[in-house]
Amino acid sequence: MLGISPEIVLFGLGVGILIGLTGIGGGSLMTPLLIIVLGIHPVVAVGTDLTYGAITKTLGGYKHLRKGTVDLGVSKWLAYGGVPGALIGVLLVDRLHKVYGKSF
Repeated sequence: MLGISPEIVLFGLGVGILIGLTGIGGGSLMTPLLIIVLGIHPVVAVGTDLTYGAITKTLGGYKHLRKGTVDLGVSKWLAYGGVPGALIGVLLVDRLHKVYGKSF
């Protein structure tokens, strides 16, 4: 079965349905399931969820853009703060790792 766990597929289905019904972010649901129930290492669970989220949010955003339900002005202002904030956050974590070690 190509190494795909049926539990992960079922969790993905369940989380997808809950996201569709409620709009709750998938990371708040899927990451704890991967860590607690399946015993996946937290860094791997978070990285996997972020990759999945990036793909699905990009496709969802594109769909909304095509439907005209995106305010590009608001998106621009969010990007003015969000993009530099994300870059500063990565640099800060890198700096903290250098100062306090990888166990930080």
